Amino acid sequence: MVRGDRRLDHRPRKTGDETGPNPVDRGEPGSKIHIPCDRRGMPLTVLISAANIPDAHLLIPLLDSIIPIRGRRGRPRQR
Repeated sequence: MVRGDRRLDHRPRKTGDETGPNPVDRGEPGSKIHIPCDRRGMPLTVLISAANIPDAHLLIPLLDSIIPIRGRRGRPRQR
């Protein structure tokens, strides 16, 4: 509490019906949805993971789960 600056200590109370867990807690339960899309916005695959797993750990499994697009049948044409 500082009176010279006119700042007073107005902290909210920590009890009541509207208080809950801090939303920035690291151990918070939840999930993330990873959806890679093509350039038109069509989703290629979907992967759901826990919220506390870093995205870098799931990049390779996400890319491996994309079904390859097949080309034409037969021998490739030569130009």
